[in-house]
Amino acid sequence: MKAQFFIISSVIIIYIIILTFQYLAGFSDIRLTQIEEQQELSFIPSIKDSFILTFQASNNSSNGDLEKVIRDIYFTEDFFKKEMLKKGIKFDSNFIFFSNGFETSDLSKWTGSYGNPEVVNIEYHGNYSLYCDDIEYVYKNLAGMSEIYVRVYVNFTTLPSNNNIHYFMGFYDNGNQILNLGLWNDQNNYKLRVYSEAVGNYWTSPNIDIHVDRRYFYEDRWQYFDAYYFEMYWYESGTDSKLKVWFEGRLKIDETINSQGNGKSINEYRFGGVDIGGIEIPRLYVDCISIGDRHIGKDCYPDEEPYFIFSLKSKEMKTKTEFGYGG
Repeated sequence: MKAQFFIISSVIIIYIIILTFQYLAGFSDIRLTQIEEQQELSFIPSIKDSFILTFQASNNSSNGDLEKVIRDIYFTEDFFKKEMLKKGIKFDSNFIFFSNGFETSDLSKWTGSYGNPEVVNIEYHGNYSLYCDDIEYVYKNLAGMSEIYVRVYVNFTTLPSNNNIHYFMGFYDNGNQILNLGLWNDQNNYKLRVYSEAVGNYWTSPNIDIHVDRRYFYEDRWQYFDAYYFEMYWYESGTDSKLKVWFEGRLKIDETINSQGNGKSINEYRFGGVDIGGIEIPRLYVDCISIGDRHIGKDCYPDEEPYFIFSLKSKEMKTKTEFGYGG
């Protein structure tokens, strides 16, 4: 009987020891994970400061050459990518060098405007948007870039009728049209169309699902409208150039075309009622405009120039940091 009791007691004690060991090992793993997370988070301030200092030094010495500034930003980015990789951390970043959602309620962030585009208290993101009901638009001049991504949200209060096009975004070279992106009604099928006067050609997407705004009036103001986001990519070289257009994050146009320049020709970006193909007057809102060095996607950013986004990702954690030049 005593021998049986001893065996049972021994088994229970061993079981308790095993459970205790597992608990302590688990606690140790949890503690180690917490230490790793704290270590990864501790890198963020130095990365942030380095980006700001790089931009400040490069911008002061670039004489308006935005591409030089971006190259210097890339150099800093590559340094952190290599250093983080040594620690098992994946590092990604994006550089938005112009972002505007008209939150100042005026056009003070823009180089200028044509016609009478109106900043109104009807928003997709924030409190204000730009409304155009004619050939009227805002424009931003930036030093010539050979590679560029531009994203804009658009709400169409009227869609183009059959065989008409409403252009809402344009890339220009000293006032000369390079690329215009618009919505085309092709026998009541809506498609994206990019027209290039410089190249003498146009490119058309498959059909897209799009409709006019949905709004309701509440507490003395329009509360909501349905906006779509469009993004256009342009890479210009002395041989072949690249053109891409996304609608709601889905790639709709992807073309390699004969180049019309040697790079850096575009220095003006227009948004609003940029142009028409046909006889109709466009009526639309634009909002949440971003110009950057990489694919932008759907996220809207504050009215700060420039704006940085970077993320750290390891097997234990993922964190994203955003900040403007002012910190």
